Amino acid sequence: MSKIVILKAQLGAPQVIDDLLQRVAMKNSPMADWIRKLDTIPIIRECVENALNRLGEMEGIGRCKNITDFFGKAYNGKLDGALRTDKFPKGLGVKVTDQGAIEFVADDYTSGWKKEIKRLRGLFTDAFLAEITSSIGIDVDFRKWKADERGKSTSKAKAAVYELTKNGTFKQIFGSISSDAGKLRLTQAQIKGFVIKHRRWLRTYGYAIFFLFKSNNDFFVANVSVGSGGSLFVGVRRFDDGSGWDADLRHRVVILKLA
Repeated sequence: MSKIVILKAQLGAPQVIDDLLQRVAMKNSPMADWIRKLDTIPIIRECVENALNRLGEMEGIGRCKNITDFFGKAYNGKLDGALRTDKFPKGLGVKVTDQGAIEFVADDYTSGWKKEIKRLRGLFTDAFLAEITSSIGIDVDFRKWKADERGKSTSKAKAAVYELTKNGTFKQIFGSISSDAGKLRLTQAQIKGFVIKHRRWLRTYGYAIFFLFKSNNDFFVANVSVGSGGSLFVGVRRFDDGSGWDADLRHRVVILKLA
């Protein structure tokens, strides 16, 4: 008899989408209403696929098609994909239910496996939230200002995180680090990778973390925050926006680490 079970913890993707749509509706209610009429299950499945692929490219994690139990017996149910590591070679399965919930499937026989399952589940959750945010929770200003140019895959790079200690505009904030904005900007792929791997640096609504990037030859600043339901929200401002940011709110800034 197989030891593989559906774990108690699951990811409520429909609730995450609803949280994102509430944010979208604040700026574009017709768009939010239109998305609500769509069948979001295919969107969820696509984001699951993208999240699995992204994690499968991370060092120490591999993507696989199926999982096995303690005795080596393969899981005979349907999975949307699976991940495995050296510490957990049996694999963590991921499946999307007909209602859109995301279930995790594994043999959690040993305490060591339980710890690695928890880590993989957390990494997948962050990756999925980043993907679903890209699909639904993107601020409509990305499209209005043509800040939605598709980014290219980029190699790994080191980032540096700063916290505001003085009020300022984006130009003043980033300019205090370097007068050359081009040296500070990250690519879209690097921003997404940072959000997935370093979720602990993200803040709740009102306490955004800023990323400088370039799209269609113009500089923009993406601000990322975490919603009450755990979903990610991404907004955008022009780099030359004259609005000031309050240091008392301890906003954070992520840049490409200078040599």
